[in-house]
Amino acid sequence: MSPLLLLFAAILKLFPILAAPVLLRLPGRRGVVAFGAVILGFGVYALATLGTIREIQRVVPQTSAYSYGIKPLGSWASNLFAAYRIHLGASAWDWIFVGIAIVAAMAMQPWLWVRLRATVDKSPDLRDLDFFVMGALIYVTTFSLFESFEYRLVFVLLTIPQMLRWTRARRALGFAGVVLVQLTLWLGAPWFGVPVVHTLIDRWLWLTSRRPFVGADQPLSAAVGAQALLGIVLVTLLVAATLPRLSPLRKHATRDSEETGWLEHGRVALSRTDQR
Repeated sequence: MSPLLLLFAAILKLFPILAAPVLLRLPGRRGVVAFGAVILGFGVYALATLGTIREIQRVVPQTSAYSYGIKPLGSWASNLFAAYRIHLGASAWDWIFVGIAIVAAMAMQPWLWVRLRATVDKSPDLRDLDFFVMGALIYVTTFSLFESFEYRLVFVLLTIPQMLRWTRARRALGFAGVVLVQLTLWLGAPWFGVPVVHTLIDRWLWLTSRRPFVGADQPLSAAVGAQALLGIVLVTLLVAATLPRLSPLRKHATRDSEETGWLEHGRVALSRTDQR
């Protein structure tokens, strides 16, 4: 990945700067230097045009129409739990969902790391993984932070080549990611009157509007459900395929208990020797 190309894209559209961490995958110190240079260059540009950026933030509408983002999910969760007297704002639920996704990804990382890295290490080049990291970073961060117009979903296409590699290697998360990309791209379109699809979407809306023991209320759109699931899958794959392997807590606990047992055994042996 060319740092200059990434900086140029970030200056043109701002949000591509979210993919800058992919530069840290460059070998040796090159990655750190390239990442720092791009962040510095973009920071200078952002400061020079800060007034324009603030104006863009003010006038661009945050709407769920022809957009993707976590806000409708938080609004639905707030409505759902309010029916059972659990009152939290939509923004609070947004961050709860983000936190759950990150914790789940970290918990699964040691197991997934072995399965996913085996496929990556056999690849003749790592461009597909670099493209995956870029597309996943842009999607996950834009989905989590604000409502984005659907044209930005073009960047999620970068994730498909690597996920197809994982799918061919019979990795279930890779297949799930490919399916969810398709659903995310398709379900935002109107499907009124389309056989089967329209019926399935209606059934989903009915299911998500149910409040057991209370009645019916705000439904969750199928598009938002697919977007949220795609975000969870991409976060999990990112953490598993790009970070160093994390040691499972269970192994740490077992190792600590074994070391404690050996120390205790040694103390008993020494005390017996002193008594003799």
